Amino acid sequence: MLTKILLTLFISNFSLPQGQGAVYGARHFETPGFTKINTYAIEPILDAPSALALDGETGRVLFNKNGNQTRQIASITKLITSYIYLTVSGNNLAREITMEDGDARSGGQSHIYRGEIATARDFLHLTLVSSDNSAAISLARAGGFMDSYATETQKLATQLELKNTRLIEPSGLDSGNVSTAFEIALLAREIFKNEFLQTTTTKEGYSFYLLNGNKTKERRIITTNDLLTTDLFTITAGKTGHTDAAGYCLVFQAKNKNGKNIIVAILGAQTSEDRFQDAKSLAYWIFENFE
Repeated sequence: MLTKILLTLFISNFSLPQGQGAVYGARHFETPGFTKINTYAIEPILDAPSALALDGETGRVLFNKNGNQTRQIASITKLITSYIYLTVSGNNLAREITMEDGDARSGGQSHIYRGEIATARDFLHLTLVSSDNSAAISLARAGGFMDSYATETQKLATQLELKNTRLIEPSGLDSGNVSTAFEIALLAREIFKNEFLQTTTTKEGYSFYLLNGNKTKERRIITTNDLLTTDLFTITAGKTGHTDAAGYCLVFQAKNKNGKNIIVAILGAQTSEDRFQDAKSLAYWIFENFE
């Protein structure tokens, strides 16, 4: 990691004569928001096949590597599922939800089981912090949009003018859940405006108690987002995703010391470590070269 950051710092401060190398032109940075302070800085080299970064304020693209390439998004889907639940339920966090037989999904770690009851707040944390597949299904069912999931997500895609996003089930296990790094970043920019989702997705852990179980026996879940521990910048929201077919995915919001936000989406990395290394290198590069 240190080698990659040092390389990023080196190329950030290396200038080429105009017209040579992979450089940005000043014409890309004439609107408010982030301003390029190192006009000719070479872009970082990322391992992931698709990545994109947006200015959180303006929505301008700051970095693009195959950002319009349609790919599976895996459990990033759960971010949209949680957002839709909060929208259709009027932010009902107190609702009691029972895990039903039909909610169970394989893959990943499960922390709540058939017949167990917890609050919607707990199910949202299970869905977003530990990326529990079954909990995401329970949320969609309890919210009344399990059967109409594709329709509800299409409404959101239409609202944001997303043309390459198609989500057909709530957990992200289905290979038909696809989007692009660009459109995932746009979705996240809208979704991360929700304060509850921001707060929840930045928790390294969460504890809860079943409503119909031993009320003194705590259940503890741990985040899947290792990026939260970085000290290079501040993570203000995020969600991971992974299936064998989708690879390792990540979308997150980060802010610099001046409080300016960027949104970064990384899709299809070969390993979990690759996606987090790419995330650090890209965000670090932007914060070093824009202000």
